[in-house]
Amino acid sequence: MLAKEGTREMLIATVVLGAAAWGLNYLHWAAAMLPVVVWIWVISFFRDPRREGTFAEKEMCAPADGKVTEISRLEHHEDIGGPAIRIGIFLSIFNVHANRAPCNGTVKSVHYKPGKFLDARDPDSGVLNESNTVVMEAEAPFAGTVVVQANIGF
Repeated sequence: MLAKEGTREMLIATVVLGAAAWGLNYLHWAAAMLPVVVWIWVISFFRDPRREGTFAEKEMCAPADGKVTEISRLEHHEDIGGPAIRIGIFLSIFNVHANRAPCNGTVKSVHYKPGKFLDARDPDSGVLNESNTVVMEAEAPFAGTVVVQANIGF
């Protein structure tokens, strides 16, 4: 399954890379393979695989694929109004770039913050980059507010 949010980019990539492959084919068939490989990568970047299963009792699932790069305690988180635990997940170009809810709950607010596009490995990217934040009230067995923030970086 592909993410509908990437339809425009996938169509542009298909037209541009298809034309490049067609044109390069006249030089040599092997040269035409480079745009095809890039097109496959673009399409795979926008994949959104269906997740199987249900939330296990007393467990949260990761809201994103990738590598956990940070687990830290925050004295105060503005969306919660108190202390929180932040778990940072780095998504490489090979990970699925879809964010999901880590548990069952009710969405209380969604807010977008414009910002920079720093490299995701930059320590300041979590604060300075463009982001979208979802605040939700978790259902039992969890109590309290859960915040999922997706930062955009390169």
